[in-house]
Amino acid sequence: MYLGYPICSSKLQQHNFVNEFITNLKQFCHLHLHRNITFWGRVTVLNHSLYFELWHVMSLFTFTKAQLSTIQQIGGSVVNHGSKVTRFSFATLTLPRAKGGLSRLNPTPL
Repeated sequence: MYLGYPICSSKLQQHNFVNEFITNLKQFCHLHLHRNITFWGRVTVLNHSLYFELWHVMSLFTFTKAQLSTIQQIGGSVVNHGSKVTRFSFATLTLPRAKGGLSRLNPTPL
């Protein structure tokens, strides 16, 4: 790590970094799952904490589509955790609030 960016010189280092990064995301999400916050509150936590760190790393490190899909699933599970009636799809989560969504940021590059 250099200034918060991963510098990997081999596939093994990349694999280890991604595994550690996803484990840290899961731990971060687990801490916030037990708080009594609204759907919008969970989305705000994701946007300002989790995805901020993700984009910081993504400026120099490239994730595979499968890894980004795993990160999306982690984020979706945080928002939908404990909901018995309403479960939001990824498309609904990323829509703007004016269009009925929750304005969750999309971690995958366009």
